[in-house]
Amino acid sequence: MTDTYEVVDMMDIPDTLSEDSISYTNFGCFAVDPINKHTFCLKTHTVDGEPKKNRSQLRYYESYTGVDPDKPKQKLVLQLGHGNTMALTEKYIYFVVSYEKTVRRISRKNVSMGKNITEDIILPFKTTSLTYYSGKEFIVKIDNHYNIEGDYYEVFRYVTLVTNANGKKEFKQSDGRRDFAVRRPATQVSNIQDIFYKKGFGLFLPLPYKTLRSDPEGGEGANLVKNKIMKINIDGNPSQTINNINIYQAVDIDINRSPDIYEKYEIESVAFSNKNNLLFCGNFKKVNKNSTDKIKCYKKV
Repeated sequence: MTDTYEVVDMMDIPDTLSEDSISYTNFGCFAVDPINKHTFCLKTHTVDGEPKKNRSQLRYYESYTGVDPDKPKQKLVLQLGHGNTMALTEKYIYFVVSYEKTVRRISRKNVSMGKNITEDIILPFKTTSLTYYSGKEFIVKIDNHYNIEGDYYEVFRYVTLVTNANGKKEFKQSDGRRDFAVRRPATQVSNIQDIFYKKGFGLFLPLPYKTLRSDPEGGEGANLVKNKIMKINIDGNPSQTINNINIYQAVDIDINRSPDIYEKYEIESVAFSNKNNLLFCGNFKKVNKNSTDKIKCYKKV
């Protein structure tokens, strides 16, 4: 018997809060503490379609359910621009700054106190995504698409957070760990939006891709950018090893939404609930409706 899943709206994330005049329209990423449901959302201020490189708002909610989305517990303006991904540990929130492709963090204590003090983390290469793995270890996406025997792959690396000789925090490649990769689909249209690891469940990758639909304005078969989520069991055995890179096979989770209902269904970031249901956030626009930013839940019926 095949399991049946449904997508349920959990929370709207408004562009403008009631007491603010600045509009933050680009919902880049979010993170959820699976124990206490504390929720952190990062939205970017946009002018004439282009996000300002140095202005975003971090919103801290006590939960992603049962709260007023217009009244976060804290909101902080951060000078880090658009965020592609967010990783949550017990004490810190880590961001990838998308324009610089660098990593920055802020302590959860500072967020709760309304202090917008951030810290750069040294990484010897550019990245677009990271996720927390275990202990002091993280997984980061290498900012390249590797050609391995004629196919293109997204490649990832285990890194360990250390303090260097100058007292600065730095990510070093983890000892004894191979890089690993998953094949990049031919229909992929941009970088992976986020990566998220959940112990016992795997690594999740929200992925933009192209599909076809009937579109009276664009013509029959016009391209529509949609999303699926790729799941990789990185704690299992790879299918093969090429050039000292472990290759894993992905399982696709298709979040099927009818193109007759939605003009846009863009998943930006993923997390897990306290009941181990998959959560995702993104930008969604129904036909003839305004675009909205939401947190949704993908769960078994």
